[in-house]
Amino acid sequence: MDKIAVIYYSLKGETIAPGMKIVNLEKGHTAVAAEFIQKAVGGELIELDTIKTYLKDHMKMIYEAKEELENGKQITEGLAIHMEELRKEEQHYEALKQEEEILKEEKTSLDKSDAAQLKEQESKLKAELLERVKEQQTKEKQEQEKKEKQIDTEEKIKAETEKTERIWDEIENCLEEMETELEEIPFDEFTFLKNDILQDREKEQSFSSHHQLLNDYTKKVEQGKEALLEEKNSQEKYDRCLLELDVCREERNLAEKEMQQYENLLHETKSELTEQMYLWEKQNQELHLLPETMQEISRKIESYEMGSDYSEIRELARPKLYELERQFSENRMVLERNLQEEQEHLYQAETELEEWKNQKDPEPEQPDCVKANRELLKEKKIPYFQFYKTIEFDQILEEERRNHLEEALLEMGILDALIVPKEYREQVYALDKGVCDRYLFSDVAHVRESLQEVLEVENGENDILFYQNISNILSAIGFGDTHAEHGESWIDANGNYRIGVLEGTITGEYQARFIGDSGILAVGKDLEETTKELIANLVDEDSELISIYYGEEVSEEEAEKFAGEIEELYPDVDVDIQFGGQPIYYYVLAVE
Repeated sequence: MDKIAVIYYSLKGETIAPGMKIVNLEKGHTAVAAEFIQKAVGGELIELDTIKTYLKDHMKMIYEAKEELENGKQITEGLAIHMEELRKEEQHYEALKQEEEILKEEKTSLDKSDAAQLKEQESKLKAELLERVKEQQTKEKQEQEKKEKQIDTEEKIKAETEKTERIWDEIENCLEEMETELEEIPFDEFTFLKNDILQDREKEQSFSSHHQLLNDYTKKVEQGKEALLEEKNSQEKYDRCLLELDVCREERNLAEKEMQQYENLLHETKSELTEQMYLWEKQNQELHLLPETMQEISRKIESYEMGSDYSEIRELARPKLYELERQFSENRMVLERNLQEEQEHLYQAETELEEWKNQKDPEPEQPDCVKANRELLKEKKIPYFQFYKTIEFDQILEEERRNHLEEALLEMGILDALIVPKEYREQVYALDKGVCDRYLFSDVAHVRESLQEVLEVENGENDILFYQNISNILSAIGFGDTHAEHGESWIDANGNYRIGVLEGTITGEYQARFIGDSGILAVGKDLEETTKELIANLVDEDSELISIYYGEEVSEEEAEKFAGEIEELYPDVDVDIQFGGQPIYYYVLAVE
């Protein structure tokens, strides 16, 4: 099978790139093409190298190549001379061979003559022939050396010729690229330069003038760019000034329109004020001014301008006002006495309200350690709910089963257990010594028949997370007549129960009184919205008074703002806001 070899020579180092720029190539274009061919057809990649190492400077290399080309011509001329000398030597050699033949014939003829004479002549001829042979060998040796030198010279000439052709190919490619680049650039000297180079390749070229022209042209281009940039900046500045002028004109027009509007508004205000003054005087029941006084006030209003003193207008009505104030002062004393009496009645009502607020809903008995723990949870601001306050009996559950279920939950310790978000689990387990409690978490296994079928979640705020947590707890406690599928914790229909390995019974005489007290009326994350929801659940058509007591963590401004919002929601109900100063609880509410 034939082997494939991709043989190439590529010039690397400095070369002329498009735009007459000198670039340094680590790999020549021919090398790139050869690698592409080798990848396509396979085979061995062989790179040829020059016998002589050329300079890396591209322009100097071109000049050197031109000099070698000139030297190659001189070598060729010298070779022709040597060839001519070699031809003459060959002719001389042929003449000597003919002379040798003649001598051989003479020797033969002399052999027939005098032997001694012939012997002597033979010796001379041998010596002469030997000398001629030595000369011929010397000449042949010289001719062989000349031939070898000629072959070496021809090879060098061939290599130099090929190299020169490659250089000229690169020069032509550079010229073509330059011509392409200069299609949009007016550089008339390029055509003259190209024709001069291609027409007389033997001529040594000087590019100094072209470099000077290129430098001058480059400077002009840079000057043109600077001029264009300056023009662009000036145009942009001019445009900005026009925009600013338009804005100023628009602002001036708006100011004039606004001034006219203010003047019209002033006139309308004067007319409206005069009209309202007469209307006021006509409608009020206490302060009546004389017609002369009203006319004087109207003139003052009409002549009122910037810098005028409005107090002059008010002073016209003050005599009558002073008289009425004296009368009002007398009436005030009477009203204050009545107010004092009403305040005493209010104090009695507030005392009664405070007693009502202090009344507590029935709660399961709690040991002191549990009470202390729940106060500690409030101090640490850990949210919790008592289990029995979060649920309600299903309407289908009869009273006897309600009693049994609540008694079982109470005996199991679940009824008053606390529901705490999972993220506070580690905190409640790490509380101080001397406190204790029971906790319910929602990350427990579910059973098929559970308390979720007979208990409902009290979710007044429709909080999805709150509902999900309570539902998960209910679904983990079994409820029903059979115990096999109720898991580790269950309550049957008779109130019998189980917690792990512990099982128990109930008395059956217990009366349910905790579940279903509607302890939680609203649940939410926004304080004010949740409080509004709670008030909505408390207020009905018979409500007359909403009392709000704000805690120590609520400012007076926030409380008054909130009270104003409640008044807007319930315009027919009186709203009373008072500072309660209670900790933990932001608001304490009462509706009467």
